[in-house]
Amino acid sequence: MSRRNKKAAGKGRINDSNSEDESFDNVSVYSHVSEVASSEAAEDLANERFEEKFEKALEQATEKSAQTRIQALQAICELLMHRYMPDFVEDRKMTLMDFVEKSVRRGKGQEQVWGARLAPLLVLQLGGEEGMSKAMNQFLLTTVQDKAVNFDARAKCCAALGLLNFLDCEDIGALVQLMQFFETIFAGSYLRGDDKSPISVTAEAGTLHAEALSAWGLLLTLVPSGDFVSLMTNGQHKFPSIKKFLGLLQSPHLDVRMAAGETIALILESGRAHDENFLEEEIGEMCDAVKQLATDSHKYRAKRDRKAQRATFRDVLRYLER
Repeated sequence: MSRRNKKAAGKGRINDSNSEDESFDNVSVYSHVSEVASSEAAEDLANERFEEKFEKALEQATEKSAQTRIQALQAICELLMHRYMPDFVEDRKMTLMDFVEKSVRRGKGQEQVWGARLAPLLVLQLGGEEGMSKAMNQFLLTTVQDKAVNFDARAKCCAALGLLNFLDCEDIGALVQLMQFFETIFAGSYLRGDDKSPISVTAEAGTLHAEALSAWGLLLTLVPSGDFVSLMTNGQHKFPSIKKFLGLLQSPHLDVRMAAGETIALILESGRAHDENFLEEEIGEMCDAVKQLATDSHKYRAKRDRKAQRATFRDVLRYLER
């Protein structure tokens, strides 16, 4: 082949190569556009299915059968926990709030439990919309105080109250008042008058006390450190003494002990953010009590309970000893 023909052949191969590159680029662009469109279509389809399930659950929540209503409330909670859909929820806000109120006020047992669980999920979906928490506080408080309601439902109402006000309350005075209310509940697990032996309560009552204590600790994180130290130590008696919380560590119920340990750590953290010597005189007693639970090997406690307790109190002890 002549040199001229070789050059021509080479030039042809270069042109072919450029053409192939352009083709690949075009295919890549088309493929990307197709993938985006496919992804958007899949997302739209998923949204439609979620909304269909939600609408079905809303219909079932009005049925006469209590079991059907419970399943509907459970389904609504599951959907709201797995998908953020504020616009969809906003359009049905009044209906959902009505379900919560009716379930908590008029329902029994599990219907009240799931109604209480739904309350903070609505606030999370709608970004703490003004007035929502305040509207639900009233009937949740009433239900917690009603001793005819079972302990589990009252416990879930305590948890809901704690979350609602954590998300949507900026009035420190109102927070302190609610914390004092929670104390009236978990005070049922304080030591007897001799400060040596715990009051005997059922496991169900212990669950209620633990939820009230956890809610108290959650709201504590919103109280400015200086205000907290003042309310705790200046003879105002707005909050329980550290002795009371240490007494809760002797509860026969794991939930109460663990909630008490976590709350003690929160108390120390909040106080020392304002005063580095906060509770300095009590720190030795606190460490001793926590260390005992962090190394507890009593056989009368269930193995799983011992494991959970040791893990929790090892963390608390590490914090106290820092």
